[in-house]
Amino acid sequence: ILAAAKRQGAITIAGGPHPTIAPLETLNNPDIDFIVIGEGETTLAALLTALEDNGDFSKVNGIGFKQDGTPVINPAREFISDLDSLPIADRELLDTFPRYLEGLALNVSGIRGCPFKCTFCQPTLFNLFGRQIRNRSPKNMVQELALLYQRYRIRDFFFVDDLFTVNREWLRAFHEALSSAGLLEKIRFSINSRVDLIDEEIIGLLESINTYYLLLGLESGSQEMLDSCKKGTTVQQGVTAVQLARRHGIRTHAYILLGLPGETSATLKATEELLKELRPDTVHISVATPFIGTELFDQCNKDGSLQKGSYTGHDYYLDESVGSKPIAGLDYKEIYAARRRILKARRWRVMLSSAVETLKDTIREGSIKKILFRARMYREMKHYFG
Repeated sequence: ILAAAKRQGAITIAGGPHPTIAPLETLNNPDIDFIVIGEGETTLAALLTALEDNGDFSKVNGIGFKQDGTPVINPAREFISDLDSLPIADRELLDTFPRYLEGLALNVSGIRGCPFKCTFCQPTLFNLFGRQIRNRSPKNMVQELALLYQRYRIRDFFFVDDLFTVNREWLRAFHEALSSAGLLEKIRFSINSRVDLIDEEIIGLLESINTYYLLLGLESGSQEMLDSCKKGTTVQQGVTAVQLARRHGIRTHAYILLGLPGETSATLKATEELLKELRPDTVHISVATPFIGTELFDQCNKDGSLQKGSYTGHDYYLDESVGSKPIAGLDYKEIYAARRRILKARRWRVMLSSAVETLKDTIREGSIKKILFRARMYREMKHYFG
């Protein structure tokens, strides 16, 4: 795409995780003119202004560019302290937006920053969004939800934020803002959370805002594996979080991570047993992947288990047929065998649960759009569901 753009005489700008973590490497691509590092909203606007004015790029913080063919990285830009200062995104600028509307659900985000130290994320996430948690105000968040509900009749929203339950005072204020806007009984939410950020009061608050789906980072049934990736949680906290959600009628999803360094047949078995005990409604199973810039990447590079060369193999959706080099002590065949066993043991339960939920949604929406959308999504994302 970049090469095609350059052939047409375009100026090319790259942003996101990779340019942020590996700016010099990114600028070595001859088809990239500029990079935006970290949060892009303010930086991209400043860069575009400089381009229009034929200005001095050295004065635009948070970018990289080439000067006489030599990569130059400017000083970092401060993180955006007031997220309410950002305008609500105009989703209609995306040519794919009509397709998203077919699912009658949209993603939203209200939090940036993460203080936790999971080796498979950090310090990459620190560099992208910082350690300090920043929230949009409940009022500002509800303004966006109200707009999306009124303009597109969207009633299902997924908070993509990993730490949605980190601030119970914010949750209380969010409940009040939803109530004041008359949205409490009209929309509902899926949310992500860490298991150590769930307790009886939090679950009650989630129930009060009409949360119907709780996605939890269980990662493993082995405390040894949780400790090895510095997750900072316990297996028992995962058990408690799932049980609390079920008691309050909230569907649960478990994020599972197999194949971390030190994974053994015994730790894989512990994860299988945990899922048999908890019976979450749905599960997503990743294979540990050393993303560039993370502590896990550096650890694998140091011990010689990092696949050299292209980043193509750094993809937690790949299967064992690709031949990627494992970073655990186990062969990938054993890791993927465990993944298949878990999915096979749950397949009929998950299919029935998902079918019932989709039927309820169809009745609730008065439309078959959601059935058609989900059928296409499952077909296109077979790698995700195994």
